[in-house]
Amino acid sequence: MKLISTIKTICFLGAGLYLFGLTEDVYVDDIDPIDLLGNLGIIFVLIEIGIALYQDQETHKLSFKSLFSKDTLTLSPIEQMANLLGRVGMVMIMLSFIYNFIDA
Repeated sequence: MKLISTIKTICFLGAGLYLFGLTEDVYVDDIDPIDLLGNLGIIFVLIEIGIALYQDQETHKLSFKSLFSKDTLTLSPIEQMANLLGRVGMVMIMLSFIYNFIDA
C-alpha cells in the first residue's frame, strides 16, 4: 500500500515538473510545436496513472468469480475523463514520435 502511494505521488510530481518545464520553455520561446505535443502527452498520461492509482482499492478488487462477469469495473466520471485524457496523451506521444522519426 505504501508503494502505491509513493508511485501515485511520483506521478503527480512528475506531471507538475513537466508542466513547469513546459511553461518555462514557452515563456522563453524555445520550444518546437512537436515537442510541445509530446510533452503534453506525457503530462496527460502521468495524470491518468495518478488518478487511476488514487481510486479506492476495494472497488477494483477482482476475484476469479467476478473476472468473467460482464460488469467487473464501473468507472466514475472522473476515472472516465482520466482514461480519455490518457488515451489522448498516448496518441499525442505517438504522433510526436512518428513526426520526429520521419523528419530525421
